[in-house]
Amino acid sequence: IEPHSPFSTLNKFASKFLWGDSPTILESQGEVITIGDTGLDVSHCLVEGEGTISYQTLDLNDSEQNIRMTDTHDKIGAYVRFQYGDLESDFDDFENGHGSHVISSAIGNGEWGGTAPGAKVIVLDFGFENEEESFLYVPEDIKAGILDRLPSETKTFSVSWGTDIN
Repeated sequence: IEPHSPFSTLNKFASKFLWGDSPTILESQGEVITIGDTGLDVSHCLVEGEGTISYQTLDLNDSEQNIRMTDTHDKIGAYVRFQYGDLESDFDDFENGHGSHVISSAIGNGEWGGTAPGAKVIVLDFGFENEEESFLYVPEDIKAGILDRLPSETKTFSVSWGTDIN
């Protein structure tokens, strides 16, 4: 019999894994990061902020529709869900969601916060759920479907997902 340590999350130490013994916190005031993932739990303690979140629905079949950046919330510039035919994402993350983890690692507040805590985020909720499964749906042409519709304020676009082959 050998001692066994239980698994735990290590987000508190994520910046050390990324940056070494001298974690770097970026000067990020005024920056806007767009993150496409499974969504965001807006009550997550690392991304709590002040103000009203701008919830937007983007119909991927409507090429004239664009994402609007707002100043109504101090951490979240927009929370965008997607509509594509019969598919529609929600304004939430999956249970123990990957999107909440990624976003808090980028812009989170406090001791366990992110690398760019002064930045705002535009959340792109690619997470879809039905009774059988949870999955990401990303437009085949991400440039025309998403990138060309982003507001000019955002200069950084982040996705942290892959496929079974990578």
